[in-house]
Amino acid sequence: MIGKVGGTAIRAVDGGDVLIEDCTFRSNRAGIDTRGGAGFRSGGAIYADGVTINITRSTFENNFAFRRAGGAIAMTASSTLVIQSCVFSGNRSDSGGGGAIYSLGALTVRSSLFLRNRTSGSGGTISAEDMLTVVNSTFWGNRTENSTRGEGGAIFFANNNTISLANNIFWSNNSENSTGHDIHIEEEASTQTYANNIVPDGTDRVSGATDFTNLSGITSMTAPGDIFASIDDTDEDNFLRLASGSPAANAGSNDWIDGNNANGYSETDDATNFPDVNGLSRVDGGAVDIGAYEAMAHSLTISENTVSVGAAMETATITVTFDNGATGYEVTKGADTDYITIPEGEQTAATFNIVVGLNGGLSRMAEITVTTMGDDGIATSQTITLTQAAADHVVTLNPDALDEVPAAGATPTIRVTLDGGAQSWTVVSTEPSWAMVPTGSTTGNGMFDLTITANAMTSARTATIRVTSDGNSGKTTTTELTFTQTVAAVADHTLMLGATMPASNVPSAGGAGEDRTFTVMLGGGATGFAASSDETWATPSPTTMTGGGTITVSFDRNPTAATRTATITVKTTNPSGGDIASDTRMITQEANCCGTITQHV
Repeated sequence: MIGKVGGTAIRAVDGGDVLIEDCTFRSNRAGIDTRGGAGFRSGGAIYADGVTINITRSTFENNFAFRRAGGAIAMTASSTLVIQSCVFSGNRSDSGGGGAIYSLGALTVRSSLFLRNRTSGSGGTISAEDMLTVVNSTFWGNRTENSTRGEGGAIFFANNNTISLANNIFWSNNSENSTGHDIHIEEEASTQTYANNIVPDGTDRVSGATDFTNLSGITSMTAPGDIFASIDDTDEDNFLRLASGSPAANAGSNDWIDGNNANGYSETDDATNFPDVNGLSRVDGGAVDIGAYEAMAHSLTISENTVSVGAAMETATITVTFDNGATGYEVTKGADTDYITIPEGEQTAATFNIVVGLNGGLSRMAEITVTTMGDDGIATSQTITLTQAAADHVVTLNPDALDEVPAAGATPTIRVTLDGGAQSWTVVSTEPSWAMVPTGSTTGNGMFDLTITANAMTSARTATIRVTSDGNSGKTTTTELTFTQTVAAVADHTLMLGATMPASNVPSAGGAGEDRTFTVMLGGGATGFAASSDETWATPSPTTMTGGGTITVSFDRNPTAATRTATITVKTTNPSGGDIASDTRMITQEANCCGTITQHV
């Protein structure tokens, strides 16, 4: 709508009260008529003179005061304006200032959102010159566009009167002349009150204000993502709502919810009568959130807060219901709970399982926490206390483990401690031939000697000792101790052959009386030897022997006219291991002087 004078949509003058609820004022344009004073042509959507206006749950979007003030609303000194849970977006004014609101009277703003409003004058969102109170509101992306007069990117205040700002967030606002990018106080107000406001850290963000302090913890390192769930205006569900863990959550003063801290806080009245910009109750979590949005705590219910299981492996199923912005939940557990298995990562199913492993000892307790997940809203947790019953009998061994037992053997003493309903115990070995334990039953706590004999085998061996409880009540419990015994190391073999006797070649005739002998000497891990010949006409004896000794080689007659040679090979033996050693002897037999003999008949 286009109007020649101010208040294109509503022009309220000359007394009375005006109530505006659930309305949208969009693309109204005022001030194209150059007659009359500046106020006459101010207020793109609403112009107020001598009236009281209450505006609730309404939206002002892209309204424009041409060459004048108050892109959306302009009001004279004789007017009073109260704004509750409204949105001002994209409104603009020319040189008069107040991109969204130009106020010469008493202005109160509660739980409202100001986005990307701008002016060629001062006060990108609000230009006020009388009494100004702004509480629980968010100012984002507002700006002034005049390098000479463009003070106060969000708020400009110019009078010796009263200004109160509490529980507000100012972010990404900009002053063209760098004088108060967020707030500028032109003249020192008689009363200035600032409480729990958030502005980006920087000396040029607020100018002219007395005793303005930023919320504790907001520094130059604070990023928009620390405050807001999203700064993307296409993300309608999360844009400028508080992030999970935001420093603005539960950080405001409840006394300011109604705009007057002197009234105190009434949980019954204030939280309901002065809701956030979305109409939600202003307090959810003990203290009001800073800014226009109250971050509602996620709702979370679980079917069980206490779970009891027996000593055997058991599965408990938990039903989960979540809402109020929660997109899922995460399940975590405390320390020393390896026996419990829970799902990992974000869960969205209506149920999840807790798997509890077998308990062979005393009763045990664990805490499992279910926490909602989601960027919109405050995470909520529920705790499950899980108790697992003890095994009826408890048997504790000390030591409960043995290092590798040496091959030479050992005799460790094992102490047995009983608990629960156990009254006596017995012990057995899976390898009683070499891992020996006493027989019979022992009453009460006690001890036994485990006798482990030397390992003469060629490989390591393993045994398990089982101690089983007995008693008048409860189920039997068996505790095991498994160990490995190493194998003895075997030294490398050595072998030496003595001289061949006699040393001369074997005559061609061979046979009795022409044997050759040599001795075999062993060392290291060798326990015997084996002898062999590469020729059938040369036969060593013995072919095997334990320990060292003498080898005798006998020879057949050589029927040929050529000498011949046989190689006798001797190798060490030892079934228990060690590197084999070997040596050889070459023995030559002379040729038959008469050549090959053929018998004629």
